[in-house]
Amino acid sequence: MAEADELLPARLCRRNWLLWVVLMAASLLWRSQAVFVGVAAGGLISIGGFYWLRWSLTKMLAEAAEQKSGGHYFSVLLRLLVLAALLFLLIGPAQVSPPALVVGLSVVVFNILGLALERVIKGRICIS
Repeated sequence: MAEADELLPARLCRRNWLLWVVLMAASLLWRSQAVFVGVAAGGLISIGGFYWLRWSLTKMLAEAAEQKSGGHYFSVLLRLLVLAALLFLLIGPAQVSPPALVVGLSVVVFNILGLALERVIKGRICIS
């Protein structure tokens, strides 16, 4: 079980991409460019944020072992500003569909929810 837990981040990353492709394929059913671009852009933003957060946490934990206090607040603020700018550009000038953008932004949430349900069903997590 420890080996499976160590492989969890890589598994989440692969499943993020797979889920993103499935959601983009499903968005083609609407035959709307705004819907497709919303799901595609939202998924890329979500997955990019996941990788950025993973990198930040790895860096922060490595510095904690060395007892350094880093500029992690700056990284969090920068990530939020980049997210705000991208969302502004997508909803404003690019005029993507906001509901489709929300679906795309939820790729990582759907993935983590699916993983949690899978682990509960397989009995790796006990809920009492």
